[in-house]
Amino acid sequence: MKTELQEQLLGELGRPDLTWKIKTLHGSEGGEDYRWLPIVDLPFGKISLGLSCTGQWARATDSYIKIFDEREPCVFFLPVLEGSPEVVCCLIVDGLKICGLSETFVGLFPFEDIVATALKSQSEYWIGLALKWVSFFLSSNIFNAELRSIIDTGPAQSIRHKAKSLLKR
Repeated sequence: MKTELQEQLLGELGRPDLTWKIKTLHGSEGGEDYRWLPIVDLPFGKISLGLSCTGQWARATDSYIKIFDEREPCVFFLPVLEGSPEVVCCLIVDGLKICGLSETFVGLFPFEDIVATALKSQSEYWIGLALKWVSFFLSSNIFNAELRSIIDTGPAQSIRHKAKSLLKR
């Protein structure tokens, strides 16, 4: 399903009416320029999200762009968790619509990867935010291992109790 959606996204990104921006690619040797399509500026966390020319989600700062890579922890994207899941999803959907892209592409955003990275972070702040997001994904068991680990080794008692409560659901 995601592969099909990814192919649809790549097809839409080939439209000539899209307004691409250029940023330096984070981690590239020699400061490689990279094309990306801004989708939304999140007011919390002060981050810009968009799509790379290859159809991957990206985060931009004033000086560079970081492309989401499922092979690495997505620490760069953690500020997304500073908003509520409903608000962040709505803002991304609105941004996609403004760009003339299908709102279904919000389904390609790496929400689960970001939440999993925060749950594994050992940071009371990021774990606390991620636990609020876990409820958004309760129909899935994808975070069970992380929740069990937090119950045993979480940085604060309140976090351990919240993880236990979520796991019972």
